[in-house]
Amino acid sequence: DPDPDAAISFAERKRLFDLPRSSWADYDTSKLSAGAMVIERQAKKVTLTPQAMQALDITQAENSPFQVIQAILRAPVDLLWFGGIGTYVKATDESHGDVGDRASDMIRIDADELRVRVVGEGANLGITQRARIEFAEGGGRINTDFVDNSAGVDCSDHEVNLKILLGAVESAGEMTRKQRDRLLVDMTDDVAELVLRDNYVQGQAITVAESAGRGNIGPLGRMMRSYARTGLLNREVEFLPADDELADRTNGLTRPEISVLLSYAKMSLKTELLASDLPDEASLEADLITYFPDDLRERHVEEIRRHRLRREIIATQVANFTVNRAGPAFARLAQDDLGVSAADVARVTMAVRDIFDLQPLWDAIDALDNVVPAAIQTRMLNMVQGLVERGGLWFLHNAIRPLDGGRMVERFRPAIDQVKGSLAEQLGPMERAEWEQLRDSLITDGVPEDLAGQVAALAPLATTLDIVDAAETAGQDMQTVAAAYFALGGRLGLDWLRGQANGLNVESAWDRQAVAMLVDDSYIQQRRLVVQAFATSGDDPLQGLESSAAAGLQRVDQVMNELRASGGVDIARLVLANRQIARLLN
Repeated sequence: DPDPDAAISFAERKRLFDLPRSSWADYDTSKLSAGAMVIERQAKKVTLTPQAMQALDITQAENSPFQVIQAILRAPVDLLWFGGIGTYVKATDESHGDVGDRASDMIRIDADELRVRVVGEGANLGITQRARIEFAEGGGRINTDFVDNSAGVDCSDHEVNLKILLGAVESAGEMTRKQRDRLLVDMTDDVAELVLRDNYVQGQAITVAESAGRGNIGPLGRMMRSYARTGLLNREVEFLPADDELADRTNGLTRPEISVLLSYAKMSLKTELLASDLPDEASLEADLITYFPDDLRERHVEEIRRHRLRREIIATQVANFTVNRAGPAFARLAQDDLGVSAADVARVTMAVRDIFDLQPLWDAIDALDNVVPAAIQTRMLNMVQGLVERGGLWFLHNAIRPLDGGRMVERFRPAIDQVKGSLAEQLGPMERAEWEQLRDSLITDGVPEDLAGQVAALAPLATTLDIVDAAETAGQDMQTVAAAYFALGGRLGLDWLRGQANGLNVESAWDRQAVAMLVDDSYIQQRRLVVQAFATSGDDPLQGLESSAAAGLQRVDQVMNELRASGGVDIARLVLANRQIARLLN
């Protein structure tokens, strides 16, 4: 149908769908655009209309039905959507025998023949995994079939869990079967909205991971090696690159490869969470309740709390959130690097969400769909993810054991809310200039001013965890400590040093880890120095530090001046600067 009317086409397809029995031969051809054709697949030859030839971008009018199908697969359009049975695209170096679908051998094409911009797989295995990767490496947009089809599985999960819930209500005599069936029908749109939301966020997570480009090789490569060591993942079976191939990648892992790793991350994390006591924690009950449609939350909240599969629902919700919002590799690498449990990683991730009240921020970014370029939204999502990662690691390093997500929120949320409003005014000159530059850049890109300011403040906002801790340790109010904290960072040049570190172009994953650790150390030192400064002189902490550590400050100033004069830093210079600053501590 070269120039279809979408509304007319939909209505006619629905008419066929509603017939007891139908085929494409029943399609009312008067509903088609000029030059459209309904072609019998068993025909010996097909003579295409000029309009069809133009739409398919071919010059040969007479073709077999198989050739027409191949021309459709090769057509230069935006989206190629698979909705039936068969594997229609293979990798260039795969044979038809490798594919294992003999029925489609006559029409299958190679990935490098695709001229579409996007492939969507509404069917299973419409394109092989190796072909997906080849298409993605060539600039095409594609996930995997299990990602594109995941809404169906999600919908089935909701249906089962709703029927279990309403079954308990019915058994208690509070609802008849007829009332239950009517309620299920009435909730169709609400369930669809919940399911689409789940899959929207999952697609975002893949995009955010992909946007790191070559930068995703380090964390995702370590994640693959970790899973492989424990027998959770066979890289060869999943067509994931070996380490030597990873080293040669210029653009990082592709969407189909990230999709596989995302699924492994969610499945393994959910399994570990179910084996822990995390799903029993009261602080996560809200995540159980929000799984269900609004109407049920209002009418049957107590039955939801007693749901037979409440632990499984909570584990699924928490695993999905942790992987979607902190990235596929975060939980596994935190476990490997810090020796913490999966449950503790999930606890701190959920706590960071609530402490910084991040959901309204994600909603505001999502509301900019088709208002600003998707790349701008992805940039902002990366910044929010940075706060989730950094905040989560802060709690894993510093929080009192055993970790209690509810207690973390109770302790930190009021203090964070208190300092949020005046954060920009309290920043040091360099940090404030960076905040203003980022805010103005986002505004120029079409982001509303208020949202641009909030997103630009995310990096310094993460430091408020240090400020809260320092204020409690020093016995001072938040505003006073915040002012001293940022002033101290400016005085020592820590804000400049971290800016230089974050701008380092390091290729090795080990070097990136080393730089990140040195930056983390600088924040720890800044927090401890603020506490020390208040202990030395409560009235004027900076002046107290100048008096008590004059010689040390002189050495720090000398190092910083030399670094500025040399034009920048490398890892060795970062280590030297960190050592001099550490010596100021008592």
